Amino acid sequence: MELNGKKPTASSVTFSVDTTPFAVKVFVLQRRLLQLFGFLPSRLWRFTLLRIVWLLISAVVFAGATTELGYQLAKLVRRIQTKAPEDNLVLIFLSYAPYIAESMRGLFVLLLLLAKRNSWQKVADFVDQVVRESMPDPVERDRKIRKWRNCAIVFAVLAIVLHLAWEVAAFFGGGSSDENLLDDVNSTTSKTVSHNITAENLSLTWRYALSSTAESITFCLSQQIFAVLIVLAFVMKTGATVLNQRITATREETEAALDLRDLRTSGPMDGPMVIGWEMMKQHEHGPELMAEVTGKVVAIQEFHLRLVLLSHDINDIFGWILFTLYGMDVVVLIGYVALLVTNESGVAEEKAFFGFSILLFGCFATVLYIPLVQAHEEAAEVTFGLRRLIGVTARLEPRETVLQKRLEVFCTASRRHVPIFEGAELIHITRIPCTMTVSIAVLAYEVLNKAALL
Repeated sequence: MELNGKKPTASSVTFSVDTTPFAVKVFVLQRRLLQLFGFLPSRLWRFTLLRIVWLLISAVVFAGATTELGYQLAKLVRRIQTKAPEDNLVLIFLSYAPYIAESMRGLFVLLLLLAKRNSWQKVADFVDQVVRESMPDPVERDRKIRKWRNCAIVFAVLAIVLHLAWEVAAFFGGGSSDENLLDDVNSTTSKTVSHNITAENLSLTWRYALSSTAESITFCLSQQIFAVLIVLAFVMKTGATVLNQRITATREETEAALDLRDLRTSGPMDGPMVIGWEMMKQHEHGPELMAEVTGKVVAIQEFHLRLVLLSHDINDIFGWILFTLYGMDVVVLIGYVALLVTNESGVAEEKAFFGFSILLFGCFATVLYIPLVQAHEEAAEVTFGLRRLIGVTARLEPRETVLQKRLEVFCTASRRHVPIFEGAELIHITRIPCTMTVSIAVLAYEVLNKAALL
């Protein structure tokens, strides 16, 4: 396989058109939620009035989320302007980082989705064709699609429930305060949240309800887009697994043919047993075996190319979205680590909320990426399988013939072009970023803990 240095696209390969797009089959709840708030086109958009209504809904959500982001930035600026000489500027930035990153996360992801929403539908249709080729059996394919659909629905519901639980914990643990919990960092007195019913608290609660509602909507919708990426990782892993199975089956069938058919001959002077290209052509079953192996290798090579094309198209559309999701979750995680370390109020609810936030966003930045990592690792096994296949086919023909050259080129290309999820071509989703996230959180805890003691 040669890509000749050019970035491939899904349009490079022609597929049969399926009447039911993959997105309609699997992303049921995700599609409905995004259409409900006007972030994906709907069939009802052909009615002008309904289209205007949905545009207004999305505009209101954007306005609310933008207002919340502006409010958090304004609080940070005010805190910097009023800081005392002994206050630590780094700790001030870190104490406000989670609130700002939470507001930015959903807002930026939805803006990126709006810019790529038409292409997203094309990728969903392309995935459907890859699924059909991975699982030709309709019964097995339908069973797998139902499983993926159930996973997408469970993740969608779980994401909403977890975020609502986090909002409740934020309200009672300090997140509803009009002031940041570390407004008085490095001072002997720290502010806590009073839940007495007063006019001031009612005003704060009203403001918090409006801003957090808009922020919660954008956050939950961004998690639905993450669910799409997880299902796409399932598809990619399934395709890579099928590809490895086909390579293994081809190798085993070729080995069996060499063992069962009388294709061996003794070399000169009772030397080693060899099988050559000329002998294969002269044997009764030789040409058939060579044609069969060559045909299977060509089919495997074409399917691998389609997986690479799918990976490129997914990264082209979701690359910046994935970068935003991962980056913001890491910032929020480190921010809450800083809040936990530097908190001196002694209020148990605050510490519990910070601990819950660290656990939640730590999972967002690590555990949720496991399917994406597994898809990459399964695809990386293709090169190993091809090397073993080359070792077997070398017995069929000399290394300089067509089949061996094709396998050598294919093996090199599979090592250079491994399907992988990328974040804006800056972050490769492998085991390294996931383990590094945990290491960064632990390092931040140790550094901030020492800084707080100074």
